[in-house]
Amino acid sequence: MQERGARDAVAVGSARFDDTGGKQVVEPVGNEEGEQGGELIGGGGGAGFVEVDELVGLEAEDLAEVSAVAPGPDEVADASEGVAAFLKAADEREASEVRGPVDADATAAFGGGKQAHRLVLADRAYGEAGTGGELVDGQLDPVVRCGGGRNIHDWTVTLNTVTVNTVTDVEIEASARLENDLLEVLRDATSTPMLAFDGPPGRLTGGFWAELVSFRLRGAPAGWQGDLVARVMPNPDIAAKETVIQSEVAGQGFPTPAVHLAGGPDDGLGRAFMVMDLATGGPLLGGLGGFGAVVGLPRLVRRLPNAIGETMARLHRLDPAPVRARLTNADVGGLGIAAVVSSLAGSAELCGRGDLVAAARWLEDHPPRSAPEVICHGDLHPFNLLVDPDGGITVLDWSASLLAPAAYDLAFTGLVLAEPPIAVPRVFRRPVRAAGRWLARRFLRVYSRHAAVDVDSEALRWNEGVVCLRVLTEVAHWAAAGEVEEHRGHPWLVSGPAFADRLTQLTGTSVTHC
Repeated sequence: MQERGARDAVAVGSARFDDTGGKQVVEPVGNEEGEQGGELIGGGGGAGFVEVDELVGLEAEDLAEVSAVAPGPDEVADASEGVAAFLKAADEREASEVRGPVDADATAAFGGGKQAHRLVLADRAYGEAGTGGELVDGQLDPVVRCGGGRNIHDWTVTLNTVTVNTVTDVEIEASARLENDLLEVLRDATSTPMLAFDGPPGRLTGGFWAELVSFRLRGAPAGWQGDLVARVMPNPDIAAKETVIQSEVAGQGFPTPAVHLAGGPDDGLGRAFMVMDLATGGPLLGGLGGFGAVVGLPRLVRRLPNAIGETMARLHRLDPAPVRARLTNADVGGLGIAAVVSSLAGSAELCGRGDLVAAARWLEDHPPRSAPEVICHGDLHPFNLLVDPDGGITVLDWSASLLAPAAYDLAFTGLVLAEPPIAVPRVFRRPVRAAGRWLARRFLRVYSRHAAVDVDSEALRWNEGVVCLRVLTEVAHWAAAGEVEEHRGHPWLVSGPAFADRLTQLTGTSVTHC
């Protein structure tokens, strides 16, 4: 297998490896002196490599000293290049082709500051099986682990890395079954018995919750042409709330994919789902993976606060009354921030987290001044926005949406910017955080200008407490279920300590991050 550099990295199909515990190096080569490694940032979107050359000073012009790149979308179609365009589950490596096992920490074999620069990983790092066709998504980021221990290397993923993930027969069968069931659902919905997929459906990566299947239809009636996406979701209540809010805001002209069809677990797929248009365009921070964009490119400084601030102000101008009526009728939540805090308190209690329960009670006892409720996205960060070639923005992923005061939306986005969930060497953490706080302040100024309102600092701080409680309660659930390792690379595990500090300062309750 021919390895490619990060700038030419490709996502390949899936292969099954049966030798040496599923960890193989096809061509391990030592690092040359002076060669700079890269870091693979975790986060729900596409994976990205960030090279921190130098980060000094806190002003916008200084941020230009940080460069970032990401794997390109190149596909290897020529067999002579040495990488199959799409590997099948039956494409197994013979033992003679495998020269040695991959250690969980790829740098260990090369000592201190050296890294292998042509590494191929089978499955995900640490031997965990992953979704087929994905690059490693932050599995080696230095995050504090609940229960003790911490990665000792800040950079453990090399500059030229390709991963090959295992696909089991069970996964293949499940994927085929989902596609067959989806086609039957679409035939029934369109009253078109001869409806067929126009080519094999694809899998979209990104996010930590829903399964995304992209497809086109052959022989489809009017309104069903073009590229479509089925979003298959594990929680029917959250799915119903998401469907209500996304379809309503799209109906009011807000830029988000139109919903063509939705159903629950009993409607053909065994899980809740919605079918919508495939959004066009690329990430707002195109080419950057995870939350690596907040490191601070000049274009980030120019575009990010304006784009998110203007988009959020536009969302908050929509009429919330139709959403409130539909949510009330469906009885699926999403009505008010008080219900969110109460629910979080109950969840924290189930996890045995008395500190989080106490923080929740403080928030309930010290609410901010009453404010009108608007439609809040609840998860508006750079990788939930796509930008088309003309500069138009499309907003994705409404699973965290609700009706609440605008300060809740502002608090979430402001915290993501101010406490960027990125893994960098210790020497860069303070300037990176300062850069993030600068972006957060500018975002709030842009929103205030476009929404024509003054942001209530007291309400903003209280809602930041709610966001921190939300994040820490979710991590507490992972810890209680023994699933922290499965979420390695998730932004909440990186930002958790900072969020715990903020919640402690606000409520006076000593809160831990896990």
